[in-house]
Amino acid sequence: MRGSRYLDPTAMAYDIVAFAYALIVAGGGIFGFIKKGSIVSAAMGLTAGSFLGIGAYQTSQNPNNYTLSLGVSAGLLALMGYRYVNYFSCITSRHELFFNIAPTDSSTPESSCLLAWLRSSP
Repeated sequence: MRGSRYLDPTAMAYDIVAFAYALIVAGGGIFGFIKKGSIVSAAMGLTAGSFLGIGAYQTSQNPNNYTLSLGVSAGLLALMGYRYVNYFSCITSRHELFFNIAPTDSSTPESSCLLAWLRSSP
């Protein structure tokens, strides 16, 4: 059995990190659906997770074939970065974020955004 692929540990190497990342992304979509009932979150999470799973399979077969995984990851980075900047730009200071201290003046847009965020927290 010399040269058998079952004895060669490199012949069946899988990109475990990429597969784990795909599962985390898909799980995040499912978690968004369970927590908030968002069908869009489930659909996009499962779609992105599926594409990342395909990309993980491709990089398992050929480590130089990473374009699909890179493209999906870049898209997720852009989308989540955009959401992060827009969401946290309404908070007036980090002190209010970490200590949940709501401003007393709710007339400013920043204050009303923070108050809405605090009211939505469990």
